Amino acid sequence: MKRIILLFSLALIILSCEKAKIEPNPEIPNWLEDRISQDEETLKTNPKSALNVSAWIRYTYNGNYYFEFVNLLSSMGPPIYKQDGTIFFYTDKNF
Repeated sequence: MKRIILLFSLALIILSCEKAKIEPNPEIPNWLEDRISQDEETLKTNPKSALNVSAWIRYTYNGNYYFEFVNLLSSMGPPIYKQDGTIFFYTDKNF
């Protein structure tokens, strides 16, 4: 009897789960989604890639989003990208 109840409960749990619909996130720009997709494909073909120890970080400054790609194996300072995908330069007038 316990087995029947356990199997029924397990079947009920499995059947009641819904697949989550993946919807585009309006806070992530299209250029970044494309870049992340490319990075994921690279990781599939080369799991030992340095991309395994990297991340995209989002900052907010004066109501604008800025993105930085940080790779722990790189000693180079990461470029910072604006919301539109262009590189942010510290020498800009408005900085």
